[in-house]
Amino acid sequence: MVKISNWQAVLIYFAVQGASQALTLPPVASSLAQEGSWLSVPVATCASLPILGVVLILARRFPEEDLLQYGERVLGHFLGKVLGLAYVFYFLEIAALEVRRFNIFLTTDLLPQTPPVVILVLLVSLSASAARNGVEVIGRLAELFVPFGFLFMFMIFAVHLSHFRAENLRPWLGAGWGPVLANSLTTLPWLGQVFLLGIIYPVIRDQERSGRHFLLASISWGAFLSLFCMITISTFGAPLTARLTFPGYSLAERVRVGGFLEGMDVLLFVIWVTGVFLEISLFHLLAAQTLARLLHLRDYQRLVLPVGVLMVVLAQIMAENVAQLQAFLRPAVFVPFTLTFQLLFPLGLLLAAWLRGLKGADRRG
Repeated sequence: MVKISNWQAVLIYFAVQGASQALTLPPVASSLAQEGSWLSVPVATCASLPILGVVLILARRFPEEDLLQYGERVLGHFLGKVLGLAYVFYFLEIAALEVRRFNIFLTTDLLPQTPPVVILVLLVSLSASAARNGVEVIGRLAELFVPFGFLFMFMIFAVHLSHFRAENLRPWLGAGWGPVLANSLTTLPWLGQVFLLGIIYPVIRDQERSGRHFLLASISWGAFLSLFCMITISTFGAPLTARLTFPGYSLAERVRVGGFLEGMDVLLFVIWVTGVFLEISLFHLLAAQTLARLLHLRDYQRLVLPVGVLMVVLAQIMAENVAQLQAFLRPAVFVPFTLTFQLLFPLGLLLAAWLRGLKGADRRG
């Protein structure tokens, strides 16, 4: 089995998070808590740690088995298959959501004359190529691109420090903790994607040190996202930030240094495209691998193309515009949907495995 390092796993996690949040989180985060909305990110980060704890305990209990393998052992053949099929749907749904959101951004701001299906097919075709080559290729691509993405974002942050207006962040808790706690629900489903680290745990080489790496990655991303929200809201103000569809892109457009350092929005777009590509590739791979196990196929690669077709179809029908996309992403719908797969199912598997006394095979045996 091909293995990746903890560092590559963490960078894949950062790519998934960056693709889903880097341009779109602040308007969502500003909708309820206003000036103090950046406080909802640390709250959501703390709330995501139990998700990481559950999937890590489960992964350490079955270190050499994937979700479908130990799901069938714990729940039985039929229920295990149902669980695996549910996760195939989840992987496809989240991938289609990100593809559609990226598509809406392009057709709205950059390529309004391009048929949406062309962009969908191109992006999914690229993800299919990476998925066919396995998680090692995705890990190496993350290792190549993600550090540059962080460096670029910190450059944008540094430029906007001169525009930092602390008064735009006050009052922090003008309406109390209620809006902050409620607003954290809009962020938790994305931070809850940390459960993916438990899904790819069997392909990590140094599993003994995975826990500390994953915990540090989760906390580090929460801190980065809090800083991002603070700078965005301090620059634009909470009311304007809440109305911006892609405030991260707007933040990059404002960069003007000495009359020569500009056009940063183009570089941000390139970085975002890379992050979306890595995220879609990971979900594409997980969906194809899980489906192959359900169908008892040794080679998941023959399913990569059909899974890509399903992804394009789902992306086409799930939302026609930004309003429909935001309706799907509202907490009343999206939070229960995502937490069912991120926390409820893994916790149920863990409790059932503990009650039945089931563990993975000894690797030394």
